[in-house]
Amino acid sequence: MKIDTTSGKVSALNNIGQPKSNSKIASNESTNKANADTVQISSQLSDTSPTFNSEKVAEIKAAIAEGRFTVNPHAVADSLISTVQDLIKSSTDAD
Repeated sequence: MKIDTTSGKVSALNNIGQPKSNSKIASNESTNKANADTVQISSQLSDTSPTFNSEKVAEIKAAIAEGRFTVNPHAVADSLISTVQDLIKSSTDAD
C-alpha cells in the first residue's frame, strides 16, 4: 500500500506498482468509511475558556522585566520532589 500524505488517503497498488481498478478502490473506501471510528470530545475539553490567569501572567512578566522576580529554590525543589513521588506512585499503582 502507498500512503498519499497530501490527502491522507491510502491507495492500494498491485505487485507491479499499478493502481487496482477504480471499482475495487471505491468499494474499499466505502467499506473503510463504514468501519471508521468516531471521536467525541467531552464537554470539559471543549470548553475554550483560558486555563490560566492572564493578570497573574502579566504581573510575573512585568516582575521579570523589572528584575524584581525572585525564585524560591526550596519551593521549586519541594514541588519537583512531590511531582516525582506522585508519578512513581501512579506508575506502580498501574502495575
